[in-house]
Amino acid sequence: MTFLRISVTIMFVVLLGSILFASNLPHNVQKAIPKANIFQAENPSLNEGQILYRFTSNDSVLWNEDWETGTLGNWWTLDETDVGEKWHLDDWMAFGGSGLSWWMADTTLGTNGGYDNEWYQVIDTDPIDLTGTANPTLTFQSRWSCEPPAGATPPYNGWDGMNVRVSTDGGATWIVLQNPTPAYTATSLYSFGVSHGEGPNVPGWAAQQLTWTQVTVDLSAYAGQTVQIRFAFASDPAASTADPPSGDPSWFAWQIDNIEVADGANVLFSNDGTPTGMTPSNNVSIGGDLWHIATGVGLPSGSYFADCNDSLTGTYNPNMINSLISEYVWLPDTLSAI
Repeated sequence: MTFLRISVTIMFVVLLGSILFASNLPHNVQKAIPKANIFQAENPSLNEGQILYRFTSNDSVLWNEDWETGTLGNWWTLDETDVGEKWHLDDWMAFGGSGLSWWMADTTLGTNGGYDNEWYQVIDTDPIDLTGTANPTLTFQSRWSCEPPAGATPPYNGWDGMNVRVSTDGGATWIVLQNPTPAYTATSLYSFGVSHGEGPNVPGWAAQQLTWTQVTVDLSAYAGQTVQIRFAFASDPAASTADPPSGDPSWFAWQIDNIEVADGANVLFSNDGTPTGMTPSNNVSIGGDLWHIATGVGLPSGSYFADCNDSLTGTYNPNMINSLISEYVWLPDTLSAI
């Protein structure tokens, strides 16, 4: 036998009536389309070498949902903007071969762990006092693997990527630190610029640096001030660890270790893979989980439907990626491949 799960993901208001009319589905999720008494599941975007299965029953409806119970029942909802904090301490490929390093990843994704689409994950240092310094410098160990920049269209020359930032106002605003060594591999990343609204000319590292490498950044412009350092990673709507074939399951995102701010021999801040002094967070604006059952007239059947909006105002939120996911649906073994 075969089981199928149906998912509907929206970025704006849609109304669902009897059974399921699906739109804006995420990658590799199948559509369910009612046709008289025939249930049909098909993939709207097959790649070469893939097989489309159509499941039919000429004498009975295999599965039906009209929400006439007045509840979502066995369906469940998911706010895909609320992914949580992904920076964490981990011993996988840690710097020096042992201990823990900071890793921006979901360890359940890909070959060893990695990232998904539309992420914006940051980790910030505690405030660092640069009073009395002359030539403060940031150094840290780094390795990364993410979407390569090929194919990006001007003014962008990269897709997913990462950079280092500084704040002098307690984290209210952040400025990308320029001229690190090694240099950023892209001068304008689409993920930061378009997906997360920061505009063009946000630089960062992209593609791969598989061996641990020391990064050095001059902080002398901030001598005499109190600063915080931010390590920021952003991804766009497609091609990630979790999104083959456009993405790659081996992309492990970003690891850092041995973070130090020093003025000569005077060490002002250090973190070598310990939880103190660092604060991770999800930097995406949470869109909200607004799916609910509502009543209406003129529906395909009954008086209830699944609705995704604010039930009080009838509006939806910015940045929504809100999914409604079915229970598993049993399908008979009599399948035909077309």
